[in-house]
Amino acid sequence: MSTFTRTIALASLAATAAALLPAVASAAAASDLAAYASYDQGVRTPGSVISQTVGVANLGGTARRVRVTAALPAGVEYRRGTGGNAAYPFDCSASTRSTVDCSLTGDLPPVADSSKWPSLQLTLRVTKKAAAGRSAVSFVAHSATPDADHSNDAATVSVPIATTFGTITGRVWDDRNHNGIQDRGEHGLAGHNVVLWQVPWADPSTYTSLAVTDKNGRYTFGHVPAYTYLLNLNTEDLRLTPVGMGTDKTKDSDFDPNNAMENWAQSHEFTVAAKARVAVDAGLVAQQ
Repeated sequence: MSTFTRTIALASLAATAAALLPAVASAAAASDLAAYASYDQGVRTPGSVISQTVGVANLGGTARRVRVTAALPAGVEYRRGTGGNAAYPFDCSASTRSTVDCSLTGDLPPVADSSKWPSLQLTLRVTKKAAAGRSAVSFVAHSATPDADHSNDAATVSVPIATTFGTITGRVWDDRNHNGIQDRGEHGLAGHNVVLWQVPWADPSTYTSLAVTDKNGRYTFGHVPAYTYLLNLNTEDLRLTPVGMGTDKTKDSDFDPNNAMENWAQSHEFTVAAKARVAVDAGLVAQQ
């Protein structure tokens, strides 16, 4: 989920809270805890860290003894948890390697201002036991007070995990005859920045790495987790040649001119499989 999407979701939850608070203020009511969490950090590999924020809103009456818990899937372990705010701090001392168990200190009244909702900062770790694929983690908000609506008690995030790796390589060349094919005698172009992004790439945290083409126009991203990616290429003052020309796909250009912006081009999306070597090339010519 992108930062923009998460902001919209929080705004929607805040609007709901503002609408309900006058009713609960006039009379005692059951609490209505709503957990929220999002994940937008891209693929993770064994040994890497997941930095996860989990928040709790109360859309009903005052909630007593609020807890946030999660049973972690195999291959994901709890490392530490902090958070809350001065008014509503969390204590995560009951958590174990396989479970999250964080208790709010004090009661949680209904709070209209979403910026004051208590939230946890959790550090999780992907272990060597992790399996490739998406690992779902469900965070659940509980309290000792009856809850009016259990449909929003849980927030689930899906973390992509890769346990195998491949290579991305390519060549940026001077396509002198403008035919979109790497012909004999057409030299490589040095000094062009190539940026690797995970897909979806709406959030800056999915930026992966930067390479610069060498004197032969070649670049390489090694030990890349098996996942889906796209590339951005700095074209400087040059323009792209036609994409996908010819029958030999090892000699064509993989950057579509229709996806080009000022001084930057974008490749198609592609998937790196285990031990695979994926080639993504670009032909450039002088502006006309």
